[in-house]
Amino acid sequence: MVYKYTIATSVMIFMLCILCGCSQPVYEDKQTTEDTEKDETSGNGEGSIQDEDDDIAYEMLQWEGELNKYRFEDDGSIRLYDESAKAGTAVITSRISSLRKTCWLISVRMSFNPSANNYVRFYLGASDSDLNGSLNGYFIQLGGSKEDRLYLYRQDGEEVTLLDATGEIMKGDSSPELEIKAECDSNGTFSISTSIAPYPEIHSIVFQDVTYQEAPYCGIRCTYTASNSKKVRFYSVKVHHEVDDYENLTPEEFEPSPQTAF
Repeated sequence: MVYKYTIATSVMIFMLCILCGCSQPVYEDKQTTEDTEKDETSGNGEGSIQDEDDDIAYEMLQWEGELNKYRFEDDGSIRLYDESAKAGTAVITSRISSLRKTCWLISVRMSFNPSANNYVRFYLGASDSDLNGSLNGYFIQLGGSKEDRLYLYRQDGEEVTLLDATGEIMKGDSSPELEIKAECDSNGTFSISTSIAPYPEIHSIVFQDVTYQEAPYCGIRCTYTASNSKKVRFYSVKVHHEVDDYENLTPEEFEPSPQTAF
């Protein structure tokens, strides 16, 4: 009799829930928060300087190097994630088919104000996959010891030459988020455009350098202090080769800066 009573009681409770519009309790998954900073979505949207042409054939990037210092997320983003929590550098590279007639599309966020000990280099082309060593090539640097600019450098072995720079676009910004479009045409003219969220203004660099025609690697080198070992995210890195030549420029218009890398 007790067994029958229990079933009848359960049926009555079930019917009352339906009549009264009751629903089962919803249990929310608690998200683990290992991060010290709050992740935000990329600022790509209206006014983006990056190509959204579905007909463009992007090169497949196969990353190698210090993969243990990065996390490759399901959404395609790449995040610095050095769990040692020590100051250092983290390098990953991928082969690319050419330096000339190449476009690099980069969306990056740094959850700190760049400084002498916290900055990012993106190598457009390098002769070697070890971006900490001696190599020949070109890189973009975000931030430095004196000014919060985007810089274009050429590297010759262990020496670097500053070719050009934007204004102080990241000054006072504790979490700069940038979209970067860099191109190198068949004549060695580098054209770099960048915007920083949430501002629509575009900052540009145009510089011709024919020192190196081939550099088979592109890559990321993050330099950071212990507290910033997990605070860089590349929302996207894309490479394609549908690049038109820059017109009406001659080599005499460009002179490298005597400054060295910060």
